[in-house]
Amino acid sequence: MAPRPLPPPLKKESPSESTGHPSLVVNVWTPRFPHHDLSYRWTSSLGVEARIGLRVVVPLRKQQVTGYITGVNPEISIPEKRLRAVSFVLDTRPLLPDDLLRCLRWASNYYLYPLGAYIHAALPPGLHSMHHAIVRITPEGRQMLTRMTAHPQRKPPGWLRILEYLHQVREAPVTRLRRVLKMRNPGPAVQYLKARGLVRLREKTYRGTRLPRVKVIHFVRHPEAGERLSTAQKKLLKTLASFQRDVLLEELSDCSEATPDRLRRLQKRGFIQIYEQYRPRPLRWGHEPQSSAKIRLNQDQQSIIQAVIQNLQQSRFHPALLYGVTGSGKTEVYLAIAEYAVNQGKSAIVLMPEIGLIPSVIDRFQQRFGEQLAVLHSALPNSQRTEMWWRIAHGDASVVLGTRSAIFAPLQNLGLVVVDEEQDGSYKQSDAPVYHARDVALIRARLASC
Repeated sequence: MAPRPLPPPLKKESPSESTGHPSLVVNVWTPRFPHHDLSYRWTSSLGVEARIGLRVVVPLRKQQVTGYITGVNPEISIPEKRLRAVSFVLDTRPLLPDDLLRCLRWASNYYLYPLGAYIHAALPPGLHSMHHAIVRITPEGRQMLTRMTAHPQRKPPGWLRILEYLHQVREAPVTRLRRVLKMRNPGPAVQYLKARGLVRLREKTYRGTRLPRVKVIHFVRHPEAGERLSTAQKKLLKTLASFQRDVLLEELSDCSEATPDRLRRLQKRGFIQIYEQYRPRPLRWGHEPQSSAKIRLNQDQQSIIQAVIQNLQQSRFHPALLYGVTGSGKTEVYLAIAEYAVNQGKSAIVLMPEIGLIPSVIDRFQQRFGEQLAVLHSALPNSQRTEMWWRIAHGDASVVLGTRSAIFAPLQNLGLVVVDEEQDGSYKQSDAPVYHARDVALIRARLASC
């Protein structure tokens, strides 16, 4: 039986027919187009305010990809038919603090590279969400396969091979079809089957690392006049609004109205947003730091520490250059001024030029700061880097020790930035996005007034 011709393409719904006149346009950077930002419509149904730095999922050609908002342009004059809407938002607020976003914008302007690329570099690998198109065979597809197998072909077409494979496994990502069936590009065959209703496509978002997470409910709005809700739904919305903050799902264990089905219905109608949030685990370094006697500082070290502390007390930008040969005691100076900053409720970043230097000082930092210490460098496994990053973002760590990329640590209330061996060439990032960690450190310290 020969396959029938494809049906005519469906008429696309215009933006004005589905969501009304667009009132806001956002610029989104995606890794697929690293040198350009793309414009999308921002709809009120997303439930959060459009802000620079938010992670969003947007349609790009026939896929859904993760991007970062790099600009918000109200009432921009772009024809509606050329604008596609943002699919959904991954976070209710930007994951990076405001001073870090301003620093990244400076880097973007100075090094002439898109802001989104620097936001992407500042986030850990576990937050770089990925998307797979999942193909699933339909009952009509099984019927078609039964009819086609009654007339076996010497060299079956690609779409028939896909149906045969899906009949065995039920569903599979497009990437697996390419690998298992040795097809260079299964996309056209999949679209052919989809247009005939023989397969269904869905997008699956996943993170590269598994971290402990909890569900959080974000209250969006109260019901408007004329909107019909059940008594239980009204009571649930009233309970959520009374918290005046985002609510952990487990906090509603005593609320009988907070059933999964009721929460899904409220989210679908735009009253609430449900998202996931990282839950920190107890910190395990893998070894206990070796105890050592406290080092007595000499007169030169004490005078340097006092001079730096005086600058910290004034809460203003004041760079200082510390000169000393290897073994002269610079690390003890770093520890002392970082400890003072932490005791004043501030945070600190200490950069080392090479990963190999970090193990030699990590015990001394751990003795001084304990669980307030976080370590960031590229040699850590993705899961550990992501977990360290979340500890920093949630305020569980106030001192960050790492290599050049640690300058992008999302510390709040930054009070001190130390660049050890600042003349070392390792602080230069040659791959895109390019930057010099020493220069970025100066700008970040200036923006934080430290």
